[in-house]
Amino acid sequence: MPDRTRPAHPHVIYILSDEHAGMVMSHNGDPNVRTPAMDRLAAEGVRFERAYSQCPVCAPDRASILTGHSIYGTGVVTNREARDQHLPGDAGLRSLPTFDELLGRRGYYAEYHGKWHCPLRHTRVYRNKVAMCNGPGMGREYNEFLRKILGDRPLKPGEQVGWGRRPYRMDPIDARYGRPPGAAVLTPDG
Repeated sequence: MPDRTRPAHPHVIYILSDEHAGMVMSHNGDPNVRTPAMDRLAAEGVRFERAYSQCPVCAPDRASILTGHSIYGTGVVTNREARDQHLPGDAGLRSLPTFDELLGRRGYYAEYHGKWHCPLRHTRVYRNKVAMCNGPGMGREYNEFLRKILGDRPLKPGEQVGWGRRPYRMDPIDARYGRPPGAAVLTPDG
């Protein structure tokens, strides 16, 4: 008799955070944060403790993570190629399936929530609408949400205006580092 209490497929929840260091979670010993939901997922699930970024730029790294190929294999080497119309015709990402597309072909129900910064052609597998991070939808909605919660405040020394019109502290390796507050306005492509 088949076991009807077990799902046909194991559940897969893949969490990818942007500009987040994995050690900044309470289950990794950080005394400054409390992340009980993430702690439970880490205790009951699979953690990738030696995962490294292919590229320190958003779209190339996401394309690499989603396909398992290098940025040169996907053809996405800058944020510009995140949009289908800017993806070179011979780019590997045009023909490479993403891991969630492969799961969808095997009967998994797939949804995607949060920042999407890869060609939209790969969102057809998801049962929900996915919007580009810097187009209509998620990016603007998220920035409006933050503006309502955080309000506006004057810039502090060393801060610039981020692409969501929010204060942003530059990294010392950024070419704009050290400019007076508000002298550099960031765009989604940096």
